Order: sequence, then structure tokens, then C-alpha cells
Amino acid sequence: SGCGPAAAARAGPLVRIRSRGVRIVCVECVCRCARRRGAATRARSRPGRRTGGTWDAMVAASVLVGAMLAAGAVSAAAAAPPGPRHAVLMLIDDLGYGDVGYAGAEFPTETIDALARDGIRLNQSYVTQLCSPTRASLLTSRYAYTIGMDGDVLTGGDERCANLTSATVGDRMRAQAQAHTAFIGKYDIGYSSWACTANCRGFDYWLGYYGAAEDYYKHGGGNSLDFHENFQNAPQYRGEYSTTLFSRKAGEWIRNTTAGGDVKPTFLYLAYQAVHGPIEAPPGTFTGCEHITAETRHTYCLMMQALDQGIANVTDAYRQLNLFE
Repeated sequence: SGCGPAAAARAGPLVRIRSRGVRIVCVECVCRCARRRGAATRARSRPGRRTGGTWDAMVAASVLVGAMLAAGAVSAAAAAPPGPRHAVLMLIDDLGYGDVGYAGAEFPTETIDALARDGIRLNQSYVTQLCSPTRASLLTSRYAYTIGMDGDVLTGGDERCANLTSATVGDRMRAQAQAHTAFIGKYDIGYSSWACTANCRGFDYWLGYYGAAEDYYKHGGGNSLDFHENFQNAPQYRGEYSTTLFSRKAGEWIRNTTAGGDVKPTFLYLAYQAVHGPIEAPPGTFTGCEHITAETRHTYCLMMQALDQGIANVTDAYRQLNLFE
């Protein structure tokens, strides 16, 4: 009974059903936050924020990719036909509203722009000022104050977690769509017991960190490590930039999950660390930032280029499997 490493070891294999080709419908959602006193001051201290407080929040953009069966090339408005469907929800952390190309950024974000251009932009959604309550609401579709998550950001030793009686989108996907589910990235909705963690809240596979912020390469702070794969610590990933790592593991997961041709529907929640602080440059060389002379803004631009490339790699993985149209 219960959920944790011992229960996971006793779990049997997942049931598989025959798959068919799918058609993907892209939805790009831009989230603005509610204004509160002092927001404009904080906005000026962070790279990429426009003043006025309207978008000074933990999240300014997320990308939702939903998939439908392709037989007959049905439209998004038509009733979903029988057969597996595939969906990806990407969350970009601390993104300024104007920090994407289509919203006026001074640097390119070609992949994000393409998803916005070819999909549907929902630009009247609102989030809270802080990471933990916003993420809890996104995962549960509940107001943060109704699930014990309306306080400050969770910190080490915090005993709070999103109310365990509230189902997550992972729970719903598994129960109602019989989907394979994965959570890759930043968790930040509670970790005081195994019951609070991703593997026990609707996600078959989990890779990432539980806290609010950490080094992009060390995956912790100082000598500490906050990085996990399912129920195990995962120090083997130290040294790999998180944006690259999360994108790579997302591609691996969908390829492994759909291997063999007989699959259930899938749901991937890809909650990037980027572009939350600390502002750390990715490895490699990226173009599009040469004209930016302010050091912090230049580094932020490089982070955005790595993020845009990571999203491209994930969407390419779905395209290569004929799961994206």
C-alpha cells in the first residue's frame, strides 16, 4: 500500500494498447500575472521584465501541444476519434512577457514563435507572483488558496505540499485517458513525503528537482544535490546544463515509450528551469545575442537561445515519430 520506492518495486508492467498515427494540434498560451504593490520595482531588478507589474511573475509563457488521431485528418474542433493521443505541456519559468520574438524581444525565438504562429495564443490567463502556488494551480486546476499553496515559495524543510486530495493533470491523464505520463523539470509543489512527489501524483516517470532554484550545472547548491530520477538521487547528471538535459530526456522518454509501435496515449509535462535565476549561460555558441552589450541581458539572451533550441529538439523528436503534424 502507499506510494514510494518499495511500492514502485512491487508495481507490475503497464498495459499497452495498439497505436495509430496521430495529428498534433498546437496551442501556445501566454500567461500574465496579477498586479500587486511593489511589482514594478521588482520588475526593474530582473532581466527581461517590463515595468508596471502586469507581467512580473513566475511564468509568462507556456506551450501546450495536444495531439489527435490523424486518420482522416480531422480538425481540432471535431470530436476526438478513438485511438491514442499525445500531449506535451511545456512551462517556461520566469519568462518576461516581452522576451519572445513574437512579443517584441530584441532577440529571436524561432521555435516558440512558430508554435505561437501556427497554434492558438491564449493571452488573458493569469498566474500568481510566485513559483510554488502557480505550479500547484497549473497541475491541479485549483486556486492555490484552496489546496494549501497560497503562501510563500517552498523552501528546504517546508512541510507543505499541494493538497493530496486534489488530483493532478497526471492523475487525470492516467485515469481517464489511460496515458503514459512523465514529469521532467522543476517540481516545486511539495516534497515532505513520498506521497507529495511526482511519482505518487500521477506521473509514471519523473526526472528533475524538487526545490525552487538551483545551479543549472551542479543541480544543487554548494555540496548539496537536489536532482532525482524517479525515487533515486541522480548525481550522474551533474555537469549537464539543465535546459539541454531536460530536452534530451524528454526526447528519450517519448522514443522509449512509443518503441515497438504498440502504445497508450502519452502526456509529457516539461517544466523547464529556464529562465529562472541564477542567470547562467549555456554551453556552446549561439547567434542572435551579439548586439546585446549589457552583461546580464546578454546571458539571458543566450539562455533563451538554448531554451528555444531545446524546444525544437523536443518537437523534432515527436515529428520523427510521426506524432506531430
